[in-house]
Amino acid sequence: MRSFDIIGVTEKELGTSPLERMKRIVKLRSALDEAQVRAPIHVFGALDPASICLYYLAGAEMFDGLTWLRYAFVRDRDRNKDHCVYIHSYSVIEEDLRLTDSKLRLRVLAQNYYYLEQLQNRLRDFHATGDFTKLPHPDFLRNACDSLEGELARGGY
Repeated sequence: MRSFDIIGVTEKELGTSPLERMKRIVKLRSALDEAQVRAPIHVFGALDPASICLYYLAGAEMFDGLTWLRYAFVRDRDRNKDHCVYIHSYSVIEEDLRLTDSKLRLRVLAQNYYYLEQLQNRLRDFHATGDFTKLPHPDFLRNACDSLEGELARGGY
């Protein structure tokens, strides 16, 4: 595997639940580290805020998918909770029912691009500090890490 620059897996082949997928990412990352393969893990088909954070916490470093083209990524700064909204429902959030589909799509694509850049920076801040409040849904993600550690401690690969 050392000859590969990136190790890619699809989200669906990792398992049938988020926890199962996280465990498999940990197992893959551990095996790569043990073999001294420094290639990042790329998860194909996982580009929504929740999946990115969960799989990053498990050891994946690269993500892609079509979610950013189909949904609007919305950041609720007051509650520190991010979510995806169906693109055609986004005009309700923006409180502008006159937005044409094409203008709405362009607005969402631009905002999603900037959202992903901000999420990348938030993940970097988390990586540097270990502070879950840097991430969306910090309590959920902290609990997800605890669940993952519990499963791994019980030998739950």
